Amino acid sequence: MLDLRTLKRYSITIYRRVYYHLKINNLRISNSGITDKGIPFVRLKNGLIFHGYLPDRFQVLLYKFGVRRKTKKVLAKECIRVAYDIVFRYDSIEVRKKHLDIRKDDVVLELGAFTGYYAMKASQIVGNSGKVIAIEAIKENFEILKLNIEKNNL
Repeated sequence: MLDLRTLKRYSITIYRRVYYHLKINNLRISNSGITDKGIPFVRLKNGLIFHGYLPDRFQVLLYKFGVRRKTKKVLAKECIRVAYDIVFRYDSIEVRKKHLDIRKDDVVLELGAFTGYYAMKASQIVGNSGKVIAIEAIKENFEILKLNIEKNNL
């Protein structure tokens, strides 16, 4: 049996996941799919391309019931986790920026870069005269991080 604190924590977690999935409908997606190596990707209308991981069952369920028909035309079900990560990691850096204090020309060190979405956004903020150093220890994450850096010419 769940105690009240555990139940509250689960409720907040589910609410956040649903909230971020609903924000996916506002992404300006041009297309999505699976690479020849089986890696899902989402390309935005601004030209950025994000690679990531396949979704879990809960994300597929939220895709089925929480993603608008219009969005489903450009967002493949296999790419919902990538879209979720764009909203949760890449877009949310603007909200967190007031805490991170990243500026043009800065040098940014990101430890535990995962697939590189923060590093991608940070590189846009610091510009060509700044520098972003992204470090990731897990080989699978590092491979996707390299792919994201390469495909976006960062």
